[in-house]
Amino acid sequence: MNSLGQKIHSLGLFFSDIALLYLSLLGALLLRYGQISADLWQLHWPLFTGLFALWLIIFYAFNLYESHIALNKMDFFSNYAKATAINVAIAILYFYVLSPQTNLAPKTILLILLVFFSLAFFFIRSWLVKIIDSSKLRQNVLFIGYEPLLEELLPKNSEDHNFGACRFNVEKGRG
Repeated sequence: MNSLGQKIHSLGLFFSDIALLYLSLLGALLLRYGQISADLWQLHWPLFTGLFALWLIIFYAFNLYESHIALNKMDFFSNYAKATAINVAIAILYFYVLSPQTNLAPKTILLILLVFFSLAFFFIRSWLVKIIDSSKLRQNVLFIGYEPLLEELLPKNSEDHNFGACRFNVEKGRG
């Protein structure tokens, strides 16, 4: 994927995370209270907005908006788990510090929000990875001849699924 494509992809992931965070908050409030009033939403969304901003920074710090991380499931899950652990710690501190001022300690809402967000996050990311990893989006390149630089560019084995490389070894002097 080229640089512009990577930036568009990263921005798409970033904005989808923002939407998922607020939809998860909406779902958590609905599940917790059975209905959502304007007053209830007005009480929660400003407080959670500051928290969401911190969470998005942590997601960025753990490269969750990079396409190479999204394609590598092990790195992706590992980075998401670490980022989420840090985000939960930040949320606890955030609400502990702000609770006396807001009279709001949303432990249950936070737990429901995390479940909703994580499920939606993995669903959306796995769907986007299928689109990104689609063979229709790949560019085909054929190298004819030998160049030492190709040894660095092409994978050493066929386990690297980012390249569909075939090697043919022809000995010099034989035709």
